[in-house]
Amino acid sequence: MTINAHSSFTMNDGLPAKLISRISLGPDRKIYPIHAELNPTNKCDLTCEFCGCRERDKSLELPIGEIRQILQLLQELGCRAITITGGGEPFMHPHINEIIDSAAVLNIKVGIMTNGRKIQLLAHAWPSWIRISYASTRNDGPGYFRAIEEAAKSWPGTDWSFSFILTRGGDLEKLKELAAFAADNGFGHIRVKPNTLDFDYCLPIDQIKEQMAGARGSNLILYQERKLRTSGSARCLIGLLIPNIGADGQIYPCCGVEYSYETPSLDYPLSTSLGNWRNLRQLIEGQKPFDGSACLRCYYNYYNTVLNAMTQNLKHRDFV
Repeated sequence: MTINAHSSFTMNDGLPAKLISRISLGPDRKIYPIHAELNPTNKCDLTCEFCGCRERDKSLELPIGEIRQILQLLQELGCRAITITGGGEPFMHPHINEIIDSAAVLNIKVGIMTNGRKIQLLAHAWPSWIRISYASTRNDGPGYFRAIEEAAKSWPGTDWSFSFILTRGGDLEKLKELAAFAADNGFGHIRVKPNTLDFDYCLPIDQIKEQMAGARGSNLILYQERKLRTSGSARCLIGLLIPNIGADGQIYPCCGVEYSYETPSLDYPLSTSLGNWRNLRQLIEGQKPFDGSACLRCYYNYYNTVLNAMTQNLKHRDFV
């Protein structure tokens, strides 16, 4: 739904724009980075065929001193949580535990996306959640799952989950095994989604559900349909709410920008950068949107619908 001047005079035509605009953004009606995504390193110990950033510069890594400055700046701008992700594999960064500690000192909650192969390096219980990516073509041995099991037992205050990628040549037996492991070890959920780079191979969700029916742990599965997407918005505001800071120090408008074009870029396209992280304060103060009109694939446009409604200076906002 388009938010425009007519939205000041409507109440029940689609999105309740005036109600959303009353939700607290502060008197300046600006969007601040409540949540940020941080890619500390592009290094990884896997070469997954479904990786959207597999053509990245794998030598890039943010120094720990710079990461501390980024976290301090985010905290000053109102950030409450960060997701440590990639890019690469977060546990390949030599100071991963210092990054987690620095966020905790600033009262910033931490979530981590990891392939789980170096999970034994986790030294603290600070993370709010850890999601471990896995795929139907992975062949990790019992030592891999034993390390994850031990980590989950060591840090029970952390919410543990899996993200499972359906890939060409894989089968659902791996998913059944993972679901049973998750159930046995107190995991909260398993997010199942297709390989975004290979939509020609996508089992219908109903077919997956049918084959998984009755399997131990199948109740933990959350199915994510990635075929459903829209084109991008010319006034994309997601990068203000959830800036994605790459290992190159650039701010990107979202974590899915590498999939935005007809041919995926297999890296965060530098052409989409909103500037270096040192300019984040100016970006937020200026509320400069990203022009996402060239994005042919957008999975987060409903965020833009809400954010645009919240930031409109509607004349009769109190008549919700």
